[in-house]
Amino acid sequence: NKIIVPDGVLSIGESAFWGCSGLRSINIPDTTTSIGEYAFNDCASLTSVHITNLAKWCEMCYNHNVYYPYEANFTRIFSALCFAKKGEYDNG
Repeated sequence: NKIIVPDGVLSIGESAFWGCSGLRSINIPDTTTSIGEYAFNDCASLTSVHITNLAKWCEMCYNHNVYYPYEANFTRIFSALCFAKKGEYDNG
């Protein structure tokens, strides 16, 4: 129910975790610079996200209008992270 993306991973591919209903937590390292479409689609249990370099992610996403319309939980969590300027979100 927890995934730790290893350092050195550059991207999370399209539909990578689609339908992982048991996924509750994910750690994303600062080496990961992109997330493919639908990567977290249907991950209804996702309540905890840790992003190592949050400032970089927030800048990248807001400057390039990146958003995740099909990943409601991830988008909600990610938006809260950027708004709070913290690297972790846990609502579980």
